[in-house]
Amino acid sequence: MNVSLLNPFETQNLPSTVRATLDSGAVIARFDRTGRFVAAGLRDGSVFLWDLATQAVVRNLEGHVRAITGLSWSRNSRFLLSASRDWNVVVWDLATKSEPPQRYCTIRFDAAVVGAFFHPLNSNIVLAILATGEAFVVDRRPGQVSKSDLRLPIAEEGVSHRVNVQSAAFSSNGSLIFLGSSDGAIVIFNCRTKLLVNRVKINGAGAIRNITSDPCGRYLATNSADRNIRIFSVPNLLGATVNSESVEPIARMMDTIARTRWSTLMFSGDGDHIFAGSDSAGSHEIFVWDVAARGQYLKTMENGKEPLVDLDWHPYLSDWLSVSQHGNIYLWGNVPKMKWSAFAAEFEEIDENVEYVEKETEFDQEDKEAAARRTREAEEADVDIGTAEDVVGPERGGRIMLGRTAAEESSYTHDEDRSWAELDSELDVAPWSFPILIDELEDE
Repeated sequence: MNVSLLNPFETQNLPSTVRATLDSGAVIARFDRTGRFVAAGLRDGSVFLWDLATQAVVRNLEGHVRAITGLSWSRNSRFLLSASRDWNVVVWDLATKSEPPQRYCTIRFDAAVVGAFFHPLNSNIVLAILATGEAFVVDRRPGQVSKSDLRLPIAEEGVSHRVNVQSAAFSSNGSLIFLGSSDGAIVIFNCRTKLLVNRVKINGAGAIRNITSDPCGRYLATNSADRNIRIFSVPNLLGATVNSESVEPIARMMDTIARTRWSTLMFSGDGDHIFAGSDSAGSHEIFVWDVAARGQYLKTMENGKEPLVDLDWHPYLSDWLSVSQHGNIYLWGNVPKMKWSAFAAEFEEIDENVEYVEKETEFDQEDKEAAARRTREAEEADVDIGTAEDVVGPERGGRIMLGRTAAEESSYTHDEDRSWAELDSELDVAPWSFPILIDELEDE
């Protein structure tokens, strides 16, 4: 898509239709930080890497023997994390030229892994959730190797106990870890110290099935067993007293008619919208609300009757993907209307056919040698197919770099937590290129 041809006076913030379908047998899928690739986790433990430009599989990563439960991309999309019910978390280095791809490292736990995430700034730090309700922070950096179990301190008994974790998420800058517990509490830990920051109980919510933070670090959203989606202000959560039950959400959404349960929950790339997939056996529905308007309902997108199991928003475009129970990945988007006059000032748009009158010099013969030289120079020029174009103006947060807006960058404060997180993170910021592997056909 040529961004320069889009009509700047038409704003399409939400997808309107399914533009493509990837038949992969996936149960989970995630865009990378540049929006160029999609990682799809399968039930058999395989991970497919799709190139959206060609809609073809460019890598097949085989490192698990049971269903994939979590996928996470590193800061510069070089590393991919896959978690599985086979008790393993595998980190893949996509810059290697080996075929088949080899594991970069494997982290083994004592139970099935139901979710895992890279630290936003450092792929050597991993947050993992186990089927037993435990949450671990694994640090693989030289000299700091550790596996920390996140526990609640009990002052009266002088001991600590685990949080029965149902869901988890990093804050946008990685300094905080948000845990959703089975008793309806939001538990916040400091990632560097592994100490409890706060614990807030949500009245009447029940188990928190999903929890997610917006890209700018302003809001935290939860999906609870009472079928309500709540949006909290992060400063309000941090400022409340420990074990408080008085923190009210700034917005609360639910399907008042059908009482729909939600299978997944996520913020848009700019944090302006929140969307959730219905957990209905006979529909593929995505509900969208406006965060800035205190959870105002915007619309519902439908796509057949295949049950929805996963969602993800494009890092900088107004596109998303949804995964059906049958394994199809649906790529949602808008069909843009091109405004060619923005590209060529002399281009004239017409509403009906008109008779064209050619210019006197239009078909004059030109110098063939000069034309051949220009063609040769154009063919020899390098073509950049990996750099994302500017699609967001200064009024919306500035240039997008690796799936992160300027607003998100501004939320990263240069404090002790960030300095700690950026230690040994050179591979997460260094430029790299995706190696091209060519299959050589054997001579018959």
